[in-house]
Amino acid sequence: MSEEISAKKKFEIAILESPMPLTSLEYKLLAQRYGLFSEKDGKAVTSMDCEESGKILESALIKCLHSPIKTLIKESNNRVKRYFRYEEKDGKADLELACIMLRRADFLNDCRIAFGIKCK
Repeated sequence: MSEEISAKKKFEIAILESPMPLTSLEYKLLAQRYGLFSEKDGKAVTSMDCEESGKILESALIKCLHSPIKTLIKESNNRVKRYFRYEEKDGKADLELACIMLRRADFLNDCRIAFGIKCK
């Protein structure tokens, strides 16, 4: 992915490509909280209290950022181990895949950094 993509666009991509689909409420709360997507997609959700919306937001962040980053790093590590097991002959593809996974994890982590999202 291009480095010229804005932090906002990266976060929108992370949400849309989340391996665990977000509910419409999670989507709307993320859009509202972080100013994502268009106004019509992120209409204000005002019928819930702060604690409830905070829990839903945290669940959404786990789905689209935190868990995918952890999974990508873990899978990348497994690919690197496999590379060393099979070495250059059969493991080169594993090393290339590990690099792709780490770039994707970095892309997602950029979203956390740009929006000041702390992982729990």
